[in-house]
Amino acid sequence: MSRILIFCPGVGGHRLEYHHHIYEVASSDTTNDYIFCVSDEFKKVSDNFEWPKRDNIAFRFLSVKETEHLYISSSLVNSYRSSKLCTRIVREVKATRVFYISLMECLPFLPFLLPSKVKCSGIIYKIYLYVFNSESPFRKFQDKLKYYFFSRSKIFDKVLIMNDNWATKQLNHIWNSNRFTYIVDPYLPIDINKIHNIREDFSINSSKKIILHCGEHSGRKGTIKLFHLIDEVIKQGKADDFCFIFAGRPVPVFKDRFYTELKKYEGMIQILVFDDFLNYELFGSICNSSDLIVLPYEETCQSSGVIGYAAQFKVPVLMPDGGLIGRLVTEYRIGYTYTPEEFVATFRNIVSNSIPKTSSNYTDTHTSEDFKKVLTALFSNNNDKTTEIL
Repeated sequence: MSRILIFCPGVGGHRLEYHHHIYEVASSDTTNDYIFCVSDEFKKVSDNFEWPKRDNIAFRFLSVKETEHLYISSSLVNSYRSSKLCTRIVREVKATRVFYISLMECLPFLPFLLPSKVKCSGIIYKIYLYVFNSESPFRKFQDKLKYYFFSRSKIFDKVLIMNDNWATKQLNHIWNSNRFTYIVDPYLPIDINKIHNIREDFSINSSKKIILHCGEHSGRKGTIKLFHLIDEVIKQGKADDFCFIFAGRPVPVFKDRFYTELKKYEGMIQILVFDDFLNYELFGSICNSSDLIVLPYEETCQSSGVIGYAAQFKVPVLMPDGGLIGRLVTEYRIGYTYTPEEFVATFRNIVSNSIPKTSSNYTDTHTSEDFKKVLTALFSNNNDKTTEIL
């Protein structure tokens, strides 16, 4: 029997969904014990799912004092703090295995801090292969060092590559390894009977096109570029033809700028802001009522959970043409892509006519069951006798 620590203090965005998927895997596992290490924020959003009590599952809630300095500095400092906290919790709960929902944040320090008999696995989202040729020498060195640890360090078991089968094969080939394993980015089915009409609820004229920008709002997520689209619509004298919706929270360092920009458009165009962690029925309703989902990410070498919602409701996305993002949109026919210099022009061309629904098979191959099968296999392997961690 293993004692498996699920380590992911944050619960925003997809992390809560992943916690629940893992909880379902743990609920049906009679051979292992699980400890979910989460922040107190979990208590505020956990009612979005059901968490039936199980004898083999426990929670370790992190206090504000334990988490307040985790993610406020450089990535190197954050990694050290996260690894140090994880190691302390491992010893506290006598875990024999650790699963990181976001594995990259543990490097480079965890291999040097974690007790030698403890195995670690987790999920990687951002794949360096897409940007390696354009990186600085120092950044290339960092990436090579991280993947050297993943492929060679004895603490790592399986490294799950999110939604990128091509990169999984490439990484195993490059590093002469079999540790890298493909895992889908699962979409969350939303009961169509719980969907309501956002147009009616918020008095959006049926003739208006609804443009949605969702998820975390930040410079990294390209939120500023949405203001360029609003400027374009107003410049063309078509403000009455659109409603822009921002669904999700702006990150703290971006919040002032976000609301300063929005204030400029008061009385000029209809804009709705949902600055909160949205329940899934409301988010699904917003997606279902939208005509186009615009996600101009700055980083394209990772997947996006939003495309699962887009495919579910057959609403096209507009995303960059590079990296993993561009490949997924094209391969699964989820919407439109653009080159950096043609963002506004591509948007203008799309909205100049009626926007057709998409017809994608993405949801057929990206289910929660596909996701859980990989985790079930991972957690059932290498079961060991619980080792006393001193």
